[in-house]
Amino acid sequence: RASPHPPAPSPVQGEGEPNAFSCGISPLPLWERGRGRGVKGDVASAMPRKTGGIVSAMSYSRFPAVLFDLDGTLTDPYVGITTTFRHTLTLMGFPLPDDETMRTWIGPPLQDTLRDYMGDAGLVPEAVAIYRARYREFGMYENRVYAGIPELLGAVREAGAKLYVATSKLITPALGILEHFGLAPFFDGIIGSTPDERISTKTQVVAATLDLLTPVERVGCVMVGDTAYDIEGARANAVPCIAVSYGYGSLASLEAAKPLAVAHSVDELRALLLHVAG
Repeated sequence: RASPHPPAPSPVQGEGEPNAFSCGISPLPLWERGRGRGVKGDVASAMPRKTGGIVSAMSYSRFPAVLFDLDGTLTDPYVGITTTFRHTLTLMGFPLPDDETMRTWIGPPLQDTLRDYMGDAGLVPEAVAIYRARYREFGMYENRVYAGIPELLGAVREAGAKLYVATSKLITPALGILEHFGLAPFFDGIIGSTPDERISTKTQVVAATLDLLTPVERVGCVMVGDTAYDIEGARANAVPCIAVSYGYGSLASLEAAKPLAVAHSVDELRALLLHVAG
């Protein structure tokens, strides 16, 4: 799709590719929305944001809206996710995979990973329940924000873009992580998977996030993620995707999925999202 905004440099080219703002919009039942925040309907109030396009005289956002994946893009969830997988498989009576195998489980849908490893779809509901119980209590906090991410988010917002989280992670822990690590106020909307699986795949998550955007934002937006699932889910919604190689998708798998570009660091990602005049 064509974009009215200056194109980002693309090392890897893809094919055809009241003083409050909307934040924490979650596709949850009303009683679960916006816990711990002021809520008006679907919208939770947060810190005010500057609007009106260019805030800095020197920096321009190349995109009117940016959709970010969470795990492997904004935060490094390795300890929490792998420890919770080990806990789950031990209780289910399965041998533990090596660390390299477990790294590949960060990003794909939880149900698919457990089904493929255990080889029995009938065991998945019990395993998912064990995983989520441990992850809610401990795992989601065994996490860290990648260096430079808060500064990046602040700079892109200051340059006029709206920011969204589009994650396949269940919405409740996704919101909890973003709030716990102080990232939630940067975002105009947060979409994650629903407990009833009405929204579960990356394609569905991206589609639900696009519903929050204006027509102009939809035409010019970009996805940022660390796996082929992010690239493919974005492409299914006609959205280009910048891949980050510092997360959990291999560089080969990212390049094979043909993203708009690949950023090898947070600094490179910043250069792809912002245009600095002069």
